[in-house]
Amino acid sequence: MRRHFVAVALTLFFCGNAGAACVGRWDAYTCYDYWGNTYNVQRLGNATIIQGNNAHTGGQWSQQIHTFGNVTQIQGETNGDRWNETIIDYGNGFRSRQGTDSQGRRFSILCGPYGCN
Repeated sequence: MRRHFVAVALTLFFCGNAGAACVGRWDAYTCYDYWGNTYNVQRLGNATIIQGNNAHTGGQWSQQIHTFGNVTQIQGETNGDRWNETIIDYGNGFRSRQGTDSQGRRFSILCGPYGCN
C-alpha cells in the first residue's frame, strides 16, 4: 500500500499524465483526478507536503518529502499508519531505498540501471 502512495505523489507533479486537473500556483495547488480523489500540494523550499483523500474509501493520507542534494526523505501516513523512506541517488542509474513500511517492517532495496533487487 505504501508503494501506491509514493507512486501517486510522484505522478502528481505530472498532473497532465496522471489524468488529474490541477488548480492553483506552482507552490500550492489542488488536483482532482478521474476517480474523484483530491490532492492538496504545497511546496516550501526543499519540502513538498501532499495531503489527499480517497473518494472511494473515504481514507485520508499525507506525505512530506524533503530533498537535500542527492538524498530524498519521505514520511507518510494513511489512516493513522505511518511509514518512511530514504532514497539516495548515486548517479548513473544507481540508487538505494530504505525505510519502514506501514506495518513497521524494515526494507532496503538497491537499484541499478537495469532494475532493483
